[in-house]
Amino acid sequence: MEIRKKIIFETIILSIILALLSFVIINNILIIQNNFSYLDNELIPSMTILKDIRSIASNILVSTLEFSIVEEEITPSGNDEASKSNQKLTEVITDIDLSKSQFDEMSSLYKKQAASINMLSIEKIEQRWQEFELLSDKFIEYKKRGISGDELIKIKDEFRDSKDSLFKEIDLAIIFNEEKIQEKRNAVEELVRNTTILIFTILIICISTIVIIRYHILKSILIPILKLRKTVQEIAKGDFRARIDVSQNDEMGELLTDINQMAQDLESAQKELLKHEKISNIGMLAARMAHDILNPLSNIKIGAEYLRSRIKREEKEIKTLDIIDRAVDRISFQVQDVLNFVKTDSLEITKASLLELLKQVIKNQTIPETVNYTLPENDIKVFCDYKKIEVVFINLLRNSIDAINAQGTIKVRFIDLGDKVRIEFEDSGKGVSEEHKTRIFEPLFTTKQKGTGLGLTSVKTIIEQHGGSITFSNNPTVFSIILPKNQHEKQ
Repeated sequence: MEIRKKIIFETIILSIILALLSFVIINNILIIQNNFSYLDNELIPSMTILKDIRSIASNILVSTLEFSIVEEEITPSGNDEASKSNQKLTEVITDIDLSKSQFDEMSSLYKKQAASINMLSIEKIEQRWQEFELLSDKFIEYKKRGISGDELIKIKDEFRDSKDSLFKEIDLAIIFNEEKIQEKRNAVEELVRNTTILIFTILIICISTIVIIRYHILKSILIPILKLRKTVQEIAKGDFRARIDVSQNDEMGELLTDINQMAQDLESAQKELLKHEKISNIGMLAARMAHDILNPLSNIKIGAEYLRSRIKREEKEIKTLDIIDRAVDRISFQVQDVLNFVKTDSLEITKASLLELLKQVIKNQTIPETVNYTLPENDIKVFCDYKKIEVVFINLLRNSIDAINAQGTIKVRFIDLGDKVRIEFEDSGKGVSEEHKTRIFEPLFTTKQKGTGLGLTSVKTIIEQHGGSITFSNNPTVFSIILPKNQHEKQ
């Protein structure tokens, strides 16, 4: 996986984890808020109302007992004392009535507040309250009427039992509400605890994910960098065969592949440099030898011409002199190939007629009568080095003659391309095999027994000096040159 994709994947994973964490936290906060809202708005107010109801019931109990005590203390002899007692009884009765109205209010408020919660308990409390209220009124009525004895004791016992039943129901409701409150508190505590654990778990997963992804990213970077450093050090020491084992398909893998390609290019360049250095050394030696060879060849050529002029026209001697002439020409041509290859002179640009140049080359060459050649009908003038382009034409012409074994057809064409010209040498030979096509312009490569392997190399070098190019194709065999017309006009 590419490093960029790994980082994007990491970002997506972290975004999902953070989104999940945020959702969990927000959801749990809402649940906690709902539970607290339920506690604050329903359970706790209901608990407060129940406690108020219990307090009201206690007030009625106290007031009823207080009425009984005050009633017993009233004596008919003291008018002032009787008046105070009656006033006290009135206050007690008022407190009882007030407590009754308060109970009605608390009961209605509880029903509204608690809705369906504890509805059974409040109905039982109301039933017990009605019994308790009725017995309280009856007990006070008995005391007002002065009833005593078994009837008073009976109603007093019933009032006490009613009080116990009422308080029992209220206490049960309070306990039930306390359990509900505690249940909600436990639920909130459990939710907070689970939320905390979940947050820590998600954070651990998040951190672990970051560590794992970062580890793979660093691994995909650091290990290749170490390999790269080692290979670069080997290349710096001159070992251009050093290569990096590429096992990943990402940006670092592409970089390592590029480094391997660079090392391969450097290795090829080194081989090419060594090759050129050897060729240069050989060329310098060959140039010296060529000059040493050309002088004796000139003497042999002059001697042969002298003998040709002195001897009688006998067929045997003439054939021998012809053989000498052809041998001298062949050796001279091969020596000239070497000299053309090793020369690195700068171009001497002049305006030249390609057709005149071609005709001059054909005039100076010995072309067998069995070779038919066709010259261009048009002429194109270009700025070029006359002598070097002459060498190009000579080499291509002799190459075509050799390709057809001095029997066949050679066609030369000039094609005007505007600011360039295409020069084509076509022959009727069988062409070059596929395995040799890519090597025909290499130095010292030749398929001829008598060739030097430098002719086409010199042609390519000269054409490239002129800013042109040369290509080769089979069926038919054609050497095609693209040459600028005016590239060197200002020189």
